[in-house]
Amino acid sequence: KNLKLYKEKMHMAEAFKIKNQIIYLDNVEFATLNAIEHGIYTGIDSSDQGQMLLDLANLFPVLNEKIFLNLLRKSLFYKNNKNTSSFFNELNNFYKKIGCNIKIPTIKFNIFKNILLPIKNNLRENNDDISTFSMPILKRYIISTKLTIFSQSEKNFLNYPKKYFFWRMLFNLSFFEKIIIKLYGPISKTNNPKKVYLDSYNFYDCSMMKLVGGPGWAYPFKSQNDNGFWGDRTDCRLLFFLEEKKNYKISIFLTKLQKDPNYFNIKVYANGFFLGKISNNFGGKDFIIQKNFLTNNWVEISLRTNLINNNLTVPLHKINLKKIN
Repeated sequence: KNLKLYKEKMHMAEAFKIKNQIIYLDNVEFATLNAIEHGIYTGIDSSDQGQMLLDLANLFPVLNEKIFLNLLRKSLFYKNNKNTSSFFNELNNFYKKIGCNIKIPTIKFNIFKNILLPIKNNLRENNDDISTFSMPILKRYIISTKLTIFSQSEKNFLNYPKKYFFWRMLFNLSFFEKIIIKLYGPISKTNNPKKVYLDSYNFYDCSMMKLVGGPGWAYPFKSQNDNGFWGDRTDCRLLFFLEEKKNYKISIFLTKLQKDPNYFNIKVYANGFFLGKISNNFGGKDFIIQKNFLTNNWVEISLRTNLINNNLTVPLHKINLKKIN
Protein backbone atom coordinates (compact mmCIF):
# COMPACT_ATOMS: atom_id res chain seq x y z
CA LYS A 1 0.00 0.00 0.00
CA ASN A 2 2.99 2.32 0.49
CA LEU A 3 5.06 1.90 -2.68
CA LYS A 4 7.50 4.68 -1.84
CA LEU A 5 8.31 3.14 1.52
CA TYR A 6 8.65 -0.32 -0.07
CA LYS A 7 11.18 1.01 -2.61
CA GLU A 8 13.12 2.64 0.21
CA LYS A 9 13.08 -0.67 2.05
CA MET A 10 14.62 -2.46 -0.93
CA HIS A 11 17.23 0.27 -1.36
CA MET A 12 18.30 0.05 2.31
CA ALA A 13 18.21 -3.77 2.56
CA GLU A 14 21.42 -5.53 3.60
CA ALA A 15 22.75 -8.21 1.23
CA PHE A 16 24.26 -11.52 2.39
CA LYS A 17 25.72 -14.29 0.27
CA ILE A 18 24.86 -17.82 1.40
CA LYS A 19 25.83 -20.81 -0.77
CA ASN A 20 26.22 -18.59 -3.84
CA GLN A 21 22.77 -17.09 -3.28
CA ILE A 22 22.27 -13.38 -2.54
CA ILE A 23 19.75 -12.87 0.26
CA TYR A 24 18.41 -9.40 1.13
CA LEU A 25 17.38 -8.72 4.73
CA ASP A 26 15.77 -5.68 6.31
CA ASN A 27 18.14 -3.28 7.98
CA VAL A 28 17.64 -2.70 11.72
CA GLU A 29 15.35 0.31 11.28
CA PHE A 30 12.97 -1.43 8.88
CA ALA A 31 13.03 -4.59 11.01
CA THR A 32 11.91 -2.47 13.98
CA LEU A 33 9.07 -0.93 11.97
CA ASN A 34 8.03 -4.37 10.68
CA ALA A 35 7.99 -5.77 14.24
CA ILE A 36 5.68 -2.94 15.39
CA GLU A 37 3.28 -3.19 12.45
CA HIS A 38 3.16 -7.00 12.77
CA GLY A 39 2.39 -6.81 16.49
CA ILE A 40 -0.30 -4.14 16.04
CA TYR A 41 -1.91 -4.91 12.67
CA THR A 42 -1.02 -8.15 10.91
CA GLY A 43 -0.48 -10.42 13.92
CA ILE A 44 -3.19 -12.93 14.74
CA ASP A 45 -3.22 -12.93 18.54
CA SER A 46 -1.39 -11.82 21.71
CA SER A 47 1.52 -14.16 20.96
CA ASP A 48 2.44 -11.88 18.04
CA GLN A 49 2.46 -8.90 20.40
CA GLY A 50 4.70 -10.86 22.75
CA GLN A 51 7.03 -11.59 19.85
CA MET A 52 7.03 -7.85 19.06
CA LEU A 53 8.16 -7.02 22.60
CA LEU A 54 10.97 -9.58 22.41
CA ASP A 55 12.11 -8.34 18.99
CA LEU A 56 12.03 -4.66 20.01
CA ALA A 57 14.14 -5.40 23.10
CA ASN A 58 16.90 -6.57 20.72
CA LEU A 59 16.36 -3.98 17.98
CA PHE A 60 15.99 -0.69 19.90
CA PRO A 61 19.53 -0.70 21.35
CA VAL A 62 21.19 -0.98 17.92
CA LEU A 63 19.01 1.14 15.63
CA ASN A 64 19.82 4.56 14.21
CA GLU A 65 17.13 6.71 15.83
CA LYS A 66 17.18 9.42 13.17
CA ILE A 67 16.71 6.95 10.30
CA PHE A 68 14.02 5.06 12.23
CA LEU A 69 11.97 8.19 13.01
CA ASN A 70 12.12 9.23 9.36
CA LEU A 71 10.73 5.82 8.34
CA LEU A 72 8.13 5.90 11.09
CA ARG A 73 6.69 9.18 9.75
CA LYS A 74 5.97 7.46 6.43
CA SER A 75 4.57 4.26 7.91
CA LEU A 76 1.05 2.85 8.08
CA PHE A 77 1.31 2.77 11.88
CA TYR A 78 2.01 6.51 12.17
CA LYS A 79 -0.64 7.46 9.59
CA ASN A 80 -3.31 5.56 11.55
CA ASN A 81 -2.11 6.60 15.03
CA LYS A 82 -1.43 10.32 15.31
CA ASN A 83 -0.79 9.89 19.04
CA THR A 84 2.16 7.62 18.28
CA SER A 85 4.18 8.98 21.20
CA SER A 86 1.77 7.34 23.69
CA PHE A 87 2.55 3.90 22.25
CA PHE A 88 6.28 4.43 22.76
CA ASN A 89 5.67 5.77 26.28
CA GLU A 90 3.77 2.56 27.08
CA LEU A 91 6.68 0.50 25.72
CA ASN A 92 9.10 2.47 27.89
CA ASN A 93 6.95 1.88 31.00
CA PHE A 94 6.63 -1.85 30.22
CA TYR A 95 10.37 -2.43 29.86
CA LYS A 96 11.06 -0.46 33.05
CA LYS A 97 8.55 -2.55 35.01
CA ILE A 98 10.24 -5.80 34.02
CA GLY A 99 13.68 -4.37 34.80
CA CYS A 100 14.83 -4.18 31.18
CA ASN A 101 17.02 -1.11 30.65
CA ILE A 102 16.30 -0.21 27.00
CA LYS A 103 16.50 3.22 25.40
CA ILE A 104 13.21 3.89 23.61
CA PRO A 105 13.21 6.46 20.77
CA THR A 106 11.81 9.84 21.80
CA ILE A 107 8.72 10.56 19.69
CA LYS A 108 7.76 14.22 19.46
CA PHE A 109 5.75 14.36 16.26
CA ASN A 110 2.85 16.74 15.79
CA ILE A 111 0.71 17.82 12.86
CA PHE A 112 2.99 20.75 12.03
CA LYS A 113 6.07 18.51 11.79
CA ASN A 114 4.13 15.84 9.94
CA ILE A 115 3.16 18.29 7.20
CA LEU A 116 5.98 20.82 7.17
CA LEU A 117 9.07 18.64 7.66
CA PRO A 118 8.66 16.77 4.34
CA ILE A 119 8.17 20.16 2.65
CA LYS A 120 11.39 21.41 4.21
CA ASN A 121 13.26 18.28 3.08
CA ASN A 122 11.80 18.58 -0.41
CA LEU A 123 12.96 22.17 -0.66
CA ARG A 124 16.44 21.22 0.53
CA GLU A 125 16.69 18.41 -2.03
CA ASN A 126 15.64 20.72 -4.87
CA ASN A 127 17.59 23.84 -3.91
CA ASP A 128 19.39 23.87 -7.29
CA ASP A 129 16.14 24.47 -9.12
CA ILE A 130 13.50 26.15 -6.99
CA SER A 131 10.90 25.67 -9.76
CA THR A 132 10.85 21.92 -9.03
CA PHE A 133 9.75 22.50 -5.42
CA SER A 134 6.51 20.64 -4.67
CA MET A 135 4.31 20.15 -1.63
CA PRO A 136 2.67 16.73 -2.07
CA ILE A 137 1.67 16.14 1.56
CA LEU A 138 0.33 19.65 2.19
CA LYS A 139 -1.41 19.58 -1.20
CA ARG A 140 -3.10 16.25 -0.42
CA TYR A 141 -4.20 17.58 2.98
CA ILE A 142 -5.70 20.73 1.45
CA ILE A 143 -7.42 18.90 -1.40
CA SER A 144 -8.89 16.14 0.79
CA THR A 145 -10.15 18.69 3.34
CA LYS A 146 -11.62 20.86 0.58
CA LEU A 147 -13.37 17.94 -1.12
CA THR A 148 -14.87 16.86 2.20
CA ILE A 149 -16.06 20.26 3.41
CA PHE A 150 -17.51 21.41 0.09
CA SER A 151 -19.30 18.15 -0.70
CA GLN A 152 -23.09 18.44 -0.85
CA SER A 153 -23.58 16.11 2.13
CA GLU A 154 -21.17 18.13 4.27
CA LYS A 155 -22.85 21.43 3.39
CA ASN A 156 -25.99 20.08 5.07
CA PHE A 157 -24.11 20.28 8.40
CA LEU A 158 -22.31 23.60 7.95
CA ASN A 159 -23.59 27.17 8.08
CA TYR A 160 -20.32 28.55 6.70
CA PRO A 161 -18.36 25.97 4.65
CA LYS A 162 -15.77 28.53 3.44
CA LYS A 163 -15.09 29.84 6.94
CA TYR A 164 -14.89 26.28 8.29
CA PHE A 165 -12.42 25.35 5.54
CA PHE A 166 -10.33 28.43 6.38
CA TRP A 167 -10.32 27.43 10.06
CA ARG A 168 -9.32 23.84 9.25
CA MET A 169 -6.41 25.15 7.16
CA LEU A 170 -5.29 27.03 10.30
CA PHE A 171 -5.03 23.68 12.16
CA ASN A 172 -8.23 24.19 14.21
CA LEU A 173 -6.82 27.09 16.22
CA SER A 174 -9.41 28.01 18.87
CA PHE A 175 -8.54 31.74 18.59
CA PHE A 176 -10.05 31.90 15.10
CA GLU A 177 -12.91 29.58 16.07
CA LYS A 178 -13.99 32.04 18.78
CA ILE A 179 -13.96 34.91 16.28
CA ILE A 180 -16.06 33.01 13.70
CA ILE A 181 -18.63 31.91 16.29
CA LYS A 182 -18.87 35.34 17.92
CA LEU A 183 -19.25 37.25 14.65
CA TYR A 184 -21.33 34.82 12.59
CA GLY A 185 -22.92 32.30 14.97
CA PRO A 186 -22.55 28.50 15.17
CA ILE A 187 -20.52 26.70 12.54
CA SER A 188 -22.79 23.64 12.69
CA LYS A 189 -26.15 23.45 10.98
CA THR A 190 -28.52 21.00 12.69
CA ASN A 191 -31.96 19.59 11.97
CA ASN A 192 -33.58 21.36 14.91
CA PRO A 193 -35.76 24.17 13.47
CA LYS A 194 -37.82 24.48 16.66
CA LYS A 195 -34.64 24.84 18.75
CA VAL A 196 -35.70 22.03 21.06
CA TYR A 197 -33.86 21.97 24.40
CA LEU A 198 -33.29 18.71 26.27
CA ASP A 199 -31.25 17.99 29.39
CA SER A 200 -30.10 14.52 28.25
CA TYR A 201 -29.04 13.12 24.86
CA ASN A 202 -28.39 9.41 24.27
CA PHE A 203 -26.50 9.09 21.01
CA TYR A 204 -27.31 5.53 20.08
CA ASP A 205 -30.69 7.03 19.18
CA CYS A 206 -30.19 8.44 15.66
CA SER A 207 -32.92 11.04 16.21
CA MET A 208 -30.77 12.59 18.95
CA MET A 209 -27.76 12.93 16.68
CA LYS A 210 -30.01 14.34 13.96
CA LEU A 211 -31.17 16.95 16.46
CA VAL A 212 -27.74 18.26 17.51
CA GLY A 213 -25.10 16.68 15.22
CA GLY A 214 -22.87 18.87 13.12
CA PRO A 215 -19.94 17.78 10.93
CA GLY A 216 -17.68 14.88 11.92
CA TRP A 217 -20.07 12.02 12.78
CA ALA A 218 -20.19 8.61 11.10
CA TYR A 219 -22.76 6.08 12.33
CA PRO A 220 -24.30 4.55 15.51
CA PHE A 221 -23.03 1.30 16.98
CA LYS A 222 -24.44 -1.23 19.41
CA SER A 223 -23.21 -4.54 20.78
CA GLN A 224 -23.83 -6.52 23.95
CA ASN A 225 -21.95 -4.08 26.19
CA ASP A 226 -21.28 -1.04 24.00
CA ASN A 227 -23.47 1.55 22.34
CA GLY A 228 -23.01 5.07 21.07
CA PHE A 229 -22.19 7.06 17.95
CA TRP A 230 -18.85 7.07 16.13
CA GLY A 231 -17.04 10.22 15.10
CA ASP A 232 -14.83 9.89 12.04
CA ARG A 233 -13.05 13.26 11.97
CA THR A 234 -10.44 15.00 14.08
CA ASP A 235 -13.14 17.64 14.77
CA CYS A 236 -16.61 16.33 15.75
CA ARG A 237 -19.18 19.05 16.46
CA LEU A 238 -22.52 19.27 18.27
CA LEU A 239 -24.90 22.24 18.61
CA PHE A 240 -27.15 22.42 21.68
CA PHE A 241 -29.92 24.97 22.21
CA LEU A 242 -30.29 26.16 25.82
CA GLU A 243 -33.16 27.36 27.98
CA GLU A 244 -31.42 30.66 28.68
CA LYS A 245 -28.00 32.27 28.75
CA LYS A 246 -26.67 30.92 32.07
CA ASN A 247 -23.84 28.80 33.45
CA TYR A 248 -24.23 25.11 32.59
CA LYS A 249 -22.69 21.83 33.65
CA ILE A 250 -22.14 19.50 30.71
CA SER A 251 -21.51 15.80 31.41
CA ILE A 252 -19.96 13.93 28.49
CA PHE A 253 -19.93 10.12 28.47
CA LEU A 254 -17.77 8.14 26.08
CA THR A 255 -18.35 4.43 25.55
CA LYS A 256 -16.03 2.05 27.40
CA LEU A 257 -15.33 -0.22 24.45
CA GLN A 258 -14.62 -3.88 25.15
CA LYS A 259 -12.67 -4.85 22.02
CA ASP A 260 -11.46 -1.60 20.44
CA PRO A 261 -8.43 0.46 21.48
CA ASN A 262 -8.77 3.18 24.07
CA TYR A 263 -9.54 6.70 22.89
CA PHE A 264 -7.82 9.25 25.10
CA ASN A 265 -6.82 12.92 25.30
CA ILE A 266 -9.96 13.99 23.44
CA LYS A 267 -10.10 17.77 23.83
CA VAL A 268 -13.44 19.41 24.60
CA TYR A 269 -14.26 22.96 23.45
CA ALA A 270 -17.38 25.09 23.94
CA ASN A 271 -17.75 27.95 21.43
CA GLY A 272 -13.97 27.79 20.97
CA PHE A 273 -13.16 27.86 24.71
CA PHE A 274 -11.11 24.91 25.96
CA LEU A 275 -12.92 22.98 28.73
CA GLY A 276 -10.55 20.05 29.29
CA LYS A 277 -9.80 16.52 28.10
CA ILE A 278 -11.71 13.26 28.30
CA SER A 279 -10.89 9.58 27.81
CA ASN A 280 -13.21 6.63 27.32
CA ASN A 281 -11.21 4.82 30.04
CA PHE A 282 -13.23 6.80 32.58
CA GLY A 283 -16.63 6.83 30.92
CA GLY A 284 -18.02 10.25 31.85
CA LYS A 285 -16.63 13.63 32.87
CA ASP A 286 -18.17 16.96 33.92
CA PHE A 287 -17.24 20.37 32.54
CA ILE A 288 -18.51 23.89 33.27
CA ILE A 289 -19.73 26.12 30.44
CA GLN A 290 -19.49 29.67 31.74
CA LYS A 291 -22.10 32.25 30.84
CA ASN A 292 -19.47 34.51 29.25
CA PHE A 293 -18.67 31.72 26.74
CA LEU A 294 -22.16 32.10 25.27
CA THR A 295 -23.27 34.66 22.69
CA ASN A 296 -26.90 33.50 22.74
CA ASN A 297 -29.08 30.61 23.94
CA TRP A 298 -26.93 27.91 22.34
CA VAL A 299 -23.53 26.30 22.71
CA GLU A 300 -21.43 24.54 20.08
CA ILE A 301 -19.33 21.67 21.43
CA SER A 302 -16.25 20.44 19.57
CA LEU A 303 -14.55 17.12 20.39
CA ARG A 304 -11.05 17.02 18.90
CA THR A 305 -8.44 14.30 18.73
CA ASN A 306 -5.56 13.21 16.50
CA LEU A 307 -5.96 9.56 17.55
CA ILE A 308 -7.52 7.66 14.66
CA ASN A 309 -8.20 3.91 14.59
CA ASN A 310 -9.79 2.46 11.45
CA ASN A 311 -10.85 6.01 10.46
CA LEU A 312 -12.79 6.46 13.73
CA THR A 313 -12.04 9.05 16.40
CA VAL A 314 -14.69 9.51 19.14
CA PRO A 315 -17.03 6.85 20.63
CA LEU A 316 -19.73 9.17 22.05
CA HIS A 317 -22.38 7.63 24.30
CA LYS A 318 -24.36 10.34 26.08
CA ILE A 319 -24.36 14.03 27.04
CA ASN A 320 -26.26 15.67 29.90
CA LEU A 321 -26.79 19.44 30.25
CA LYS A 322 -27.79 21.03 33.54
CA LYS A 323 -28.31 24.70 34.28
CA ILE A 324 -26.37 26.04 37.26
CA ASN A 325 -28.19 28.71 39.27
